Amino acid sequence: MRIPKRDLKKLKSIYYNSADDVYYFEDENGNYLYDELMSEHDYKDTVDTINDLVESYFILTGSVGLWDGTRTVVPYVCKNFDDLTRKMKDINDIEISFDEDEQAIVIKGYHHDGTNVYYLRKPEWYTKNELKQLILEINDYDRQQINEDTQIYFGVPFSRLNRYEVHTILESEYLERC
Repeated sequence: MRIPKRDLKKLKSIYYNSADDVYYFEDENGNYLYDELMSEHDYKDTVDTINDLVESYFILTGSVGLWDGTRTVVPYVCKNFDDLTRKMKDINDIEISFDEDEQAIVIKGYHHDGTNVYYLRKPEWYTKNELKQLILEINDYDRQQINEDTQIYFGVPFSRLNRYEVHTILESEYLERC
């Protein structure tokens, strides 16, 4: 995964915790500071920062904490942050941050049954091979079925798609929509 430096700079500024109703940010010395007075405004700035990163769409993955265990989220295509928040139900508190290890915007939604953890990544951050692997991992399709589908769409088998064509397949055919 390769996140462009301009995106990475914005991503490192994202941290909001609704339980404290504060927006955290890192200063030049690596200290986390927060602003309680402007938190509602800062939350809007956090969402705007996330939306500003979108060139095409986000790929949403993660898990949902339920009373009877954790369930994996089927990957979705989200055009903006509102697409994600519409998916959240009965969330009491929300925490938004960027996780360098996961290379994703991480949204944690806390509720009475547990914690929902969502990972937002842009397809532009993935390499071509990572996008192809994502398609193979999240679908019940085997390589032969995907080759047949891509042959119909693009006139070439899956293995010969370029990055743009893999994006198109992901957005239109294989990921659920928010």
